Amino acid sequence: MKFENCKNEIERQIIVALVEDALAAGFIVSVNDGAESKDEAVIFAEMNSIDVDYLYLRREGMSTQWVQLVYGNGCDVMSNWTCELSDRTNVMKRAEELAKRFAG
Repeated sequence: MKFENCKNEIERQIIVALVEDALAAGFIVSVNDGAESKDEAVIFAEMNSIDVDYLYLRREGMSTQWVQLVYGNGCDVMSNWTCELSDRTNVMKRAEELAKRFAG
C-alpha cells in the first residue's frame, strides 16, 4: 500500500492520486522544499511528519507549483494550491474528484 504512514484512508487516497498524477505529468516533487524526487517511495516517506506539508512541483516550462496539505481535514486535505495546476495541467483533476466524492 502506498503512503502507509498516512493514518486517514480518505487523505491517503487523495494524496496518492495527486502524487501519481504529478509524476505522470513530468513534475519533480519535493516535500516542504526538501530534496527533489521522481520516486514515489521517497516522496511518501518524507510526508506526514508534521500537521502540514507543502508539495512543490517543478517542471520545465512552468514556474514552481505547490499544494498545501493539512492533515486531519479528511476530504479537504488539499487545503490550497497554485492555480496553474488546475488551469494548465490535469494534475489536480483525479484528486479533486476523489475529494468531492468523499465529501458526499
